[in-house]
Amino acid sequence: MKTTYKYFIILLVLVFSSPNLFAQNEIQRVRIDFETPIGFVRHLLLGFTPDNAASDGFDYGYDAPNIENHPDDMNWMIDGNRYVIQGVGAFDENKYYPLGMFLTNSGDIKISLFALENFIIPINVYVYDVVTDEYTHINSEDYTNTMSSGEYLDRFYLTFMEGHMDPSVLSISENNFEDFQLKYTKESRRLTINSQNLNSIDKIELFSVTGQQILEFQMERNSEEVIILPELSDQFLVVALKHSKGVFYKKIAIQF
Repeated sequence: MKTTYKYFIILLVLVFSSPNLFAQNEIQRVRIDFETPIGFVRHLLLGFTPDNAASDGFDYGYDAPNIENHPDDMNWMIDGNRYVIQGVGAFDENKYYPLGMFLTNSGDIKISLFALENFIIPINVYVYDVVTDEYTHINSEDYTNTMSSGEYLDRFYLTFMEGHMDPSVLSISENNFEDFQLKYTKESRRLTINSQNLNSIDKIELFSVTGQQILEFQMERNSEEVIILPELSDQFLVVALKHSKGVFYKKIAIQF
């Protein structure tokens, strides 16, 4: 099995890497690197097929799953599964591709652009952070952050145009959470979450507006949860409500 998989990976590398195999219809490639808190570097490849031979879903012969078990890693996410190579259709600057980050270790991470291949005109490549609602143009600067251990499945995307992503589109619709009430009391630093459907939420995470995780809280399946926040200098917090269908992000004011 491992031998067969090695041949499969070699074939994919040849398909996506050889400049001569597709002289008349070349695959365009975006190569990015992810550096973990302990210094391991994961190489990721996104290939655009000009003839739309591949899709945004799984395509046999174009997508290579991640079969390694590193303590810290980043992968392309296709239908909830992890890949190190993803082949898609023709390049479209309006598209975005989700990245899953998996960290056993907390610490500094970095996402960088390694190479662009077979683009007549160089393209812009951005890392979009849903929590901060910010784009990092990795053609000119690396995306860096200090991350806590955990899985980040709905936070990071690779995209090619700035300003067109909507965090509410990438998370659960706000209409699904209109019966939830978030209330922050400054004097006691109490964040109260109230709803009759609170048992549909698995976990709550709090982030600063710069994307740093401040607190992670497992739900107790009550109709009301009260979280006492630490003293913070931020004026706003981002609350992430994690649900089996995705993540809902809400920015709240904590200083007036």
